[in-house]
Amino acid sequence: MKKKILVWGGKLLQGFIYDNKTEEISQNAHDCLSKVTKKYEIINYSMKDITALKVLGYLEKSIEIEEDITCSLLQLGDNEFFSLLEFSKINNSTLLLVIDKFIKEYEEILTVLESKNIIPIIMTLSVYNFKQLALTSNLSIENIERIYNLFNKSIIKLSSKNDRILINNYKILKKCDINEIIANDGISLNETAHNILGEALKRELNHSN
Repeated sequence: MKKKILVWGGKLLQGFIYDNKTEEISQNAHDCLSKVTKKYEIINYSMKDITALKVLGYLEKSIEIEEDITCSLLQLGDNEFFSLLEFSKINNSTLLLVIDKFIKEYEEILTVLESKNIIPIIMTLSVYNFKQLALTSNLSIENIERIYNLFNKSIIKLSSKNDRILINNYKILKKCDINEIIANDGISLNETAHNILGEALKRELNHSN
């Protein structure tokens, strides 16, 4: 029996299109994630409105239901990031309060997983075209980028504890022209980006014990 990997993420992992051979992307997200590794059975709990708080609400139950969970892939923070883009203005105290709450919830998730001897694999935020995001936000491109960087720095710092595995989406994709990795909606990552991230994920999963 294969060991299992528990997946918690937003749109990126809900609609993952690694090595996709059909146009029915949403129906094949599970199969596409499964192509990343033959070592694990994929249990994908990703949803477009996922937050760290929601994961906390479902986590214990999901672990009870499933057996032989070895790893958990976590790609969280995008919805918390987008919630801040709805502000007309944002001061540092509000920004830090939201990020601090998110990180505390994330730490609770990691504590639960590690107490069950489940290895967390942490992905940073997805990659975005800040100019495109600014079209639907009252915040400037500079402020959006600053908020994004603060989220990612906090996630990276969190991953540094206990030698947790980190997949830095921004670092992996920053060598690409942003227009080459963004889908037609101007926000989501396209198949090229998913394939690049899929290769990075494959390397980590296939080397995890």
